[in-house]
Amino acid sequence: MSVLSKGIISSILVVSLMSPVSAASLQDKYEVARTKLLYLLSINDFNEASALVAEKSSLFTGSSLEGDWLYLEGLVAAKQGNLEQAAFILRQLHTSSLDNKQWLFDLAVVELKLNNPESAEKALTAWLAEHPNHVPGRYYLAMSHYQQANYKSAIDVLLPLEEGIDAAATTNITPDKIYYLLAASAYKGNQSALALRSAKKVVVMGNSDYEASANVIINNVRSERTKIWSVELSGKASYDSNVALAIDSEAQEDVRGTLQIDASIQPVRPITLNYNGALTEHAEVSEYNLQSHKVKVHVNPGFKVVPTGFGYSYSQSFLDKAEWQHQHRLFLESQWQKLAVNAELSSLLYPDSESQNGFVGGINGAYTVTKANALPLLSINAGAKAQVNEQWEAKSLSAQTGAAFVAMVSNWQLQAKGDVSYTEYAPGSVQESKLMASTSFVGSRILFSNLRLTLSADSFWVLASPEQFDYQRYVLSSALAWRF
Repeated sequence: MSVLSKGIISSILVVSLMSPVSAASLQDKYEVARTKLLYLLSINDFNEASALVAEKSSLFTGSSLEGDWLYLEGLVAAKQGNLEQAAFILRQLHTSSLDNKQWLFDLAVVELKLNNPESAEKALTAWLAEHPNHVPGRYYLAMSHYQQANYKSAIDVLLPLEEGIDAAATTNITPDKIYYLLAASAYKGNQSALALRSAKKVVVMGNSDYEASANVIINNVRSERTKIWSVELSGKASYDSNVALAIDSEAQEDVRGTLQIDASIQPVRPITLNYNGALTEHAEVSEYNLQSHKVKVHVNPGFKVVPTGFGYSYSQSFLDKAEWQHQHRLFLESQWQKLAVNAELSSLLYPDSESQNGFVGGINGAYTVTKANALPLLSINAGAKAQVNEQWEAKSLSAQTGAAFVAMVSNWQLQAKGDVSYTEYAPGSVQESKLMASTSFVGSRILFSNLRLTLSADSFWVLASPEQFDYQRYVLSSALAWRF
């Protein structure tokens, strides 16, 4: 046999022997790389994991293992916090034929963090079709419903777990986490009894990150009550000091005692009627005087996509200028995820000074920085308001912005709020345009089941105005309220 023939036969033999070995070798290389990658992720060595992904990516591209490696790439991006990149990679697996559908669950978690609850819901529905008893999957599916304001759907997903949450929970999805999401969904979905029961279980567990937020739900449910009517009586003592007024006026001090009643009834499911009245006794007056009363009708149709409420109110208030003010008000309230907007149109009537009669229109928006029902809570607000007389001639235009912070400290719910407003009055007005600021600090605590103590301190002062006008005011008050 010639040397050439021997060479050809040897080449054919080598090729025939190497083909199966190459396929097996690629699988082996994948298993080695996968094991190393998962180890690096377990010790949070993301830089080394990212380098390994970049190094091995070309090795598996175009092979039967491309989808498997793509999933690992997405996992690394998610662990590093590159959520947009992780979602982009994992979404590509929709066209793959991977037997392991774990990527659906991981994609859903990423989509939720990117505030894409609709996409998360689709991925989790597909995942749970094959793993119906997967607790984290059910938890995140409920979370996707919650983020879309589909609270009943969230409850339906979590409620079957309620009796066995302690046994069903995992390391990452702990019992308090599940109970809190159930409580928040029930509270938002107007199922007060379930919200109260679930929130209490979070509190009983102790040392939970959700304990403060669960206490907020408990307090809110107790204050709103589960029955269709409620009445609250409150006594309030306040000290009001105007430390500096216009030059031609004297500083004033006022001590007041106020007896207030709040009553609400829900005759029909979406309609609520409220009444608020206040009797006030000044230090220099020996008898109580009607200070204000207000009737309000509120309708909440229960829209799921953008929750919206609207209504009408009539109020009668006694002003410091020794005159009564009557107000008819139409209002619209709407909330979408973290943004709340309310608009109103009011008519103002002054029986003792008809020249001041007019109309007020305004809009205000508030954006909640933190999660709904989570504490501490920070919200930022801004709004504008215009007032005209009965001839629809402009009287004033004002703009306002501010922020509010709420936290729970040792069973006290504390709120700090600050606002800055500017009001421009029409030429010829007796009032001067001015820039004002106000602050408010309020602390409240449930002493007993239905008894609440509230302490507050408010201040108001002018930042910029004509030289002859300098105004500062401080109000301290305390109140006890009993609801039954």
